[in-house]
Amino acid sequence: MDTNKRSTIKQVISNGTWESNYGMMYAYELHFESGDVANFSAKTADKFKEGEVLDYHHTGRNDRNGTPMAKVVFNQQAMEAPKQNYLTPSDDRQKSIEMQMCYKLAIDYIKLTEDPGEFTEVAERLYMNLQASKLSVK
Repeated sequence: MDTNKRSTIKQVISNGTWESNYGMMYAYELHFESGDVANFSAKTADKFKEGEVLDYHHTGRNDRNGTPMAKVVFNQQAMEAPKQNYLTPSDDRQKSIEMQMCYKLAIDYIKLTEDPGEFTEVAERLYMNLQASKLSVK
């Protein structure tokens, strides 16, 4: 099996459909600017477009005409969105959301108890409890 390759699709030839264990598959013969020619299968029609850059690798098998079979290689790095840790205290946006939630809870608590106690004290106590519970989860 060859290593992963990347090239721009120069020509797409549709080679019909075939039935697999996963349902109907569409067969394509792709010609690349690198000079490679390979057969690919896809679950959707019009999967490949001329001018598209594709990461792929040869499977080591050929079809009955001797054309190499290949598979698309998905670039994991590009697919993964940068992960944000919303538990960090330096995240001002998350802190703002948490404070709004605590103020809302403080309002609801004061309405329930009919105790006009110190509103900000109740909200701050709720916020501190929230922060402590996040630390215990880590």
